[in-house]
Amino acid sequence: MESSRTSRLLIEGTGHVRQAFWLRYRLHLGPGWRAYDDTRNAANNALSELAALAPTRRSIRMLVLADYALGGRDWPRYLNSLHQARDHKGAAATDRELSDWNRALRGARNDRERVAEVSSRIRRMGLGWYELVALTALYENNGNDVRARRFRALALASTDRLTAVVLTAIAVGLLGVVAWLACGVYLIRSGWQRLRNRVNAESPDELTGNRLLFAGAMFFASLLTLRLIGPNIAAWIGGSYHGEVRRLLIVGASVSMNILAILPAMAVVSSTKSEPRSGYALVRLVRIKPIHDIGYALVGHSMALPALALSLLISSLLFRADEGGMNPAVLEFAEATRLSTRMLLFGAAVILAPMIEEIVFRGILLRGLQSRYGFLSSAVITSAIFAILHPQLPMGFLSIFTLGLVFSTLVGLTGSLWPAILAHGINNALVFVYLALYLGV
Repeated sequence: MESSRTSRLLIEGTGHVRQAFWLRYRLHLGPGWRAYDDTRNAANNALSELAALAPTRRSIRMLVLADYALGGRDWPRYLNSLHQARDHKGAAATDRELSDWNRALRGARNDRERVAEVSSRIRRMGLGWYELVALTALYENNGNDVRARRFRALALASTDRLTAVVLTAIAVGLLGVVAWLACGVYLIRSGWQRLRNRVNAESPDELTGNRLLFAGAMFFASLLTLRLIGPNIAAWIGGSYHGEVRRLLIVGASVSMNILAILPAMAVVSSTKSEPRSGYALVRLVRIKPIHDIGYALVGHSMALPALALSLLISSLLFRADEGGMNPAVLEFAEATRLSTRMLLFGAAVILAPMIEEIVFRGILLRGLQSRYGFLSSAVITSAIFAILHPQLPMGFLSIFTLGLVFSTLVGLTGSLWPAILAHGINNALVFVYLALYLGV
């Protein structure tokens, strides 16, 4: 729970800091403007709580830099708390860091060699976007206005890119609205029955459906068993390591467990045949058609965006923003400081998770239930299970349920899992790319 809370504070606090920084230096809205004051206060509250809950050097540094960049006066007091950081490296190392920060935030002219040394040490701290703020202050307070303007421009440009991503998503969402209208016209002209016949084509017989449901049960049983012994495995693997190396090993172990969990289910699927189709074809794991499948994935995801926006609006009316967990991969990504850890998490979220989840939910379970209840009811049931098993409840239930319905529809319309897998991967990739830009990693 503490890890979830600290990660949420890290993400929220950084977002507020960047917004206030952008308002101050891009739009020139300083103290006295309500938008700026409210955002600055929200940033200070989030990062202060983070530093109190997890008093590490990283959280204290971010609080110091945020307060300094937004014109606060408490950063010297925050800076002195580095001596109480839970991961400090001794009095001598902390005193040297304090000297570096005083050099950066207070300044001492005409010592270019010392400024270069301080700059090098700041770059090794893994501060993400806050590194640009620190280097701006360092060069500004030590007489190099040209480099200071350059780093401030970089800090602002990263927020500009975030804005561009949001505007692009809005534009794609508007195309999705057009696609929804086109689907409505198609249904009016062709009739609902034709679409229903298409998605229900080649439904498995009941015996085959039961075997597929057994395969699904095998997956969940394997996953539950591995999750129960997972903490012991993680403790054994990471027991001799600390910090980012331990995080990397634990993430690797988690990825391996997910791969192992799907193997018994796939063994059952491969032995299930309904002539002339193989078990893999039964769950729609057919040969990929690159142009066809990518096209459907892109259109499907564009249609998912307005549906997601609507679901988020409804959820925000029903629940508070903090009434919901966060995906563990997102939490780990926010906390990670090494590129190797982030790349492993990105690969797991964009490639492995879509493959496994689509095979299980839109392949095995959807097809197994379809033999009894038909496509529509099966899509609703599997989408609900898909949403319930995610940790973002209750706030995220409706959004994940909506995604599940979109992915199910792609499978029903195309007769292949690949468009759903690709759309799922696109969705996860956008989340992580946005988070990376958001945190400046």
